[in-house]
Amino acid sequence: MPDAPDHDVEPSLFAALASHGALAFEPAAAFNEVTALAARLCQTPMAALGFAHAQQHWCQSSHGVSLASTQREPSFLTPGLAQKGMLVVPDAVSDPRFSKDPITIGGEPLRFYASVPITLDEDRGLGVLCVLDHQPREAGLSDDQRTHLQSLAQLTLRVAKLHHAYLIERASLRESVHRTRNIISVVQALVMRTLTSASSQEEAASTLMGRLDALGSVQDTLLAEGREGVDLRNLVVQQLAPFMDEADRRLTMKGPDATIDASAAEAIGMAIHELATNATKHGALSNDSGDVSILWKPSASGELVFQWTEKSGGDAPLLPLKEKGFGSTLLGPLTAERIGGEAKLELGAEGASWSASIAPHLVIYLGKDD
Repeated sequence: MPDAPDHDVEPSLFAALASHGALAFEPAAAFNEVTALAARLCQTPMAALGFAHAQQHWCQSSHGVSLASTQREPSFLTPGLAQKGMLVVPDAVSDPRFSKDPITIGGEPLRFYASVPITLDEDRGLGVLCVLDHQPREAGLSDDQRTHLQSLAQLTLRVAKLHHAYLIERASLRESVHRTRNIISVVQALVMRTLTSASSQEEAASTLMGRLDALGSVQDTLLAEGREGVDLRNLVVQQLAPFMDEADRRLTMKGPDATIDASAAEAIGMAIHELATNATKHGALSNDSGDVSILWKPSASGELVFQWTEKSGGDAPLLPLKEKGFGSTLLGPLTAERIGGEAKLELGAEGASWSASIAPHLVIYLGKDD
C-alpha cells in the first residue's frame, strides 16, 4: 500500500481530537454500538472506528475484529484516504494501490473495505468509520448502505462532542466540590479562631462578619473572572472598597498585570482585609495624614512579591495587630500555606508592614513591571 496521502492540516488533528475528548474515551459503549450497527447495515463481518495522530492510529472501537493502535501507512484507518468522501475498495487484491502490500487481519488477507471520514469541516478530518470483509464485494455498497454509513459517521462526531462536554462538566463539578470543601474549611477556621480570640461577643460578631464578607468578596471576584484565577489589581481594589477607593490620596498602588491562582487569591484577599481593618481602626488609615503603599513585583527567583507598607502620619495613636492574635496567624502561617511561599508581618511605630511571596506555579500570568 502506498504512503498515506498528505493532509495539509494533519498537525492540528491531535489538538482537534483532544478538544473533542476523543482521545479521552476508553472503549465506549456508544462507539461499540456504532461499529456493530455499521457492520449489520453494510452486511460485513467487521467494522472499525479509528482516529489518527502523526504516524499512529487509535482504533476507538471495533466489531468482529480486535484492533488497537497501528502504524499509519499500512492501515486502512487513514483520514487522508477518505478525506474527499467515501472510499470503497471492492477487492484490495486486484486494486493497484493495495495489491503489492496486502493487509492481513487474523492471518487472512483483507479484500473488501469501505470507509467514510469523520470530519469537523471540509479541511479537518479526525478519523474514519469503516467496514471490512475477507471476501471481495464487486458490487461494493448499495446507495442505502452508503447513506447509513455516512449518517453513522456524523453520529460518531456528535457522540465525541457530547462526551467532551460531559468531561468538561465532570471536571467542573469536581473542581466545584473541591473548592466548596476548601471554603467550608476556611469558614470553620475563621469562626473558631475569631470566637476564641475576641475579647467580647460584640467584637467577635463584628470581626467575624467582616472576615466573612471579605471571603465572600473574593469568591465573587473569582466567579466574575473565571475559575483559573484572579487579576491581582482587581482583587486589591475589591478588598479595599469598604475602606477606601482606588483614587484615595492616601493610597499608592503599583505593580505589573498579574493573575494569581484561586487559592492564592483567597489568601491574599483575606490578608488585605485584615490589614485594612487594622489600619482603619488603629493604623495609617485611622487619620487623614497616614498612607498605605501596596506594591507587587517579581523576584529574581520567579516569585511574585506582594508588599503592604503603612506610614501613620502625625501623632496617630497606634494599636497594632497583636503579635499572637488570629490576625497575625492569618497574615503568617495560614497565608504562607496557601501561597506556597513566605508571609511576614512586622509591627512598628508607623504601622504594619507585610510581605508575601507567591510561588511561581500559582502565578498564572505576569506582565512586565510598569
